[in-house]
Amino acid sequence: MTEPVHDHDCKRCQFVGSEAPELHEPLTNQVDMYVCDDHAGRVTLIRRFGSDGPSYAATDPRPNLPAKYQRVLNAYRSLES
Repeated sequence: MTEPVHDHDCKRCQFVGSEAPELHEPLTNQVDMYVCDDHAGRVTLIRRFGSDGPSYAATDPRPNLPAKYQRVLNAYRSLES
């Protein structure tokens, strides 16, 4: 998907794509993915399951980040350049 389905009001977040939920995630048709850059060297991957405030998960992208999430971060970094 090229457009997010769920509301997300953080002005620092950049939408980077959507995908189907993983087995351990809440049942929804689509998970919207964002990268949040606080411009102080910290980048967070956000997975939004719904528009309600707490309907998301945040991941600190450390070196052991799973490959599929690393691809999302790489896509974000390519948007910046």
